[in-house]
Formats: sequence, structure tokens, C-alpha cells
Amino acid sequence: SQRFILAKDAKTFKRLWRKNIPNNQVLVNGKYILYRYRNLERQWFGAFEAHTGKHVYESLTGGAIEDWRILDRNTIILFCNNSFACAEDFPLSYWHEARNVKDGTILWRRATEDFAGINGRGRDLYLTLKSHVLRVDGRTGNTLSRSDFPDSIFVFDYDDFVLLSHQSREQGFVLKAVDKKTSKELWASRETANVSGAPLLIDNLLYFGTGEAEFYCISAKTGRTVWKHRRETATENTPI
Repeated sequence: SQRFILAKDAKTFKRLWRKNIPNNQVLVNGKYILYRYRNLERQWFGAFEAHTGKHVYESLTGGAIEDWRILDRNTIILFCNNSFACAEDFPLSYWHEARNVKDGTILWRRATEDFAGINGRGRDLYLTLKSHVLRVDGRTGNTLSRSDFPDSIFVFDYDDFVLLSHQSREQGFVLKAVDKKTSKELWASRETANVSGAPLLIDNLLYFGTGEAEFYCISAKTGRTVWKHRRETATENTPI
């Protein structure tokens, strides 16, 4: 079977255009439809005009795209890894890069870690490395702040604060809240275990499961546990 991109008029549902793109994934960003596809040794990234289907550009990436996210009307963020044989001479193993939506040119590129993913809201991105988290401007790649940690880190972003979940040999699992404007630590909790999935925030309460089969409700303002329940199995996804 062949995969393709099909555009239809929203009012009449008549077909406007069709493009055959093998193994494709797409994002819509205003007037452009961005796509990516790969085979065993190559990854392509490109764009069509949404209304006409006109091909705007296509280019090879330095490695495989693991994740992508539209930052704004002009910028898309890619999270990539150096898994292709053709990229053996590429100096980075994992990295984030920003590209111009209109022509695909690289705006900036920074090294990260294999578990980093794309974290952040709006223009802010959080890049995880072995011992610290960097908050960077998604449009420029410039560092806005840095938080140091002894071991692996996972980032969960909210409107006013960021949750940082990490594990160290000395302290075990630690969950910290950091103010987004000041980068100051608001609270730290060692009561919770390994957080699985992004905690759900409702009315200043955070709900999440853990790899130790416990489900927590904690205060987003203080980090104190409101209640917890033991489950038969671990929770791996975000509550809804």
C-alpha cells in the first residue's frame, strides 16, 4: 500500500491535491504542510503549500528525527539522533535543532541526551543533559537559565513552573518545582517515587502514577502529598 498526503476543501470536501510521500508524518503550520519520511539510511524533511500543494523544499537531515514540534509560525523544533550509517562522521549523538518553516534552513543546533525529547511551552525549551537542564530560547537557541542535577532528569512544563524529576545514587528519586520567571526552586519532594508520564495539573493539585505502582496527588504549591493509593500495576501514562 502507498501512503500519501491528501488535501480537501473544508466546505465542499472536494479534493484539492494529493502527494505521494512514502512512510510520511505531517504537521500543519498555517500556510505550510511540513512532512518527514525515512528509509533505512536517510531521513528527509520538507514542506508543501497547504492550499496549492506546491512543493516548497525538501532536504536531508543529519540523522533520524525522533520528535518534532511547531514552535511558532516561522520555526519548527526537531529532536534527532545519529543512528544512520551515513552520519558516522557527524559529531553529535543526540541533538535539538530549530529550522525555518519557509525554507528549511537550520537556525540553531545544540547537543542533548537520548531521553531528552521536546519539552517546553511557547518559546521556551528545556534541554536535558547528563548533569543539568538548560532553558533556552526556541527561536535563537540562546541559554536563558541552567539547573544542575546529579543524574538523569525528566522535565514537565506548566504555565508558571517546571517540574524536574530526577534520580541520584545519594538521594534516590526527587521531584522539584522551579519558577519559570526566576529559575528559583519552589520546593523539592523525596516522598514521591519514580514519576511515570507527565503529571496532570488541576486546581493546584498534581496527579501522577509511578513505576512503583503508586498513584499520587500532591500540592503544586508546596509539593506535599495530599493522598496516595497503592495499585496492582505501575502507571506508565499521563492521567486524563
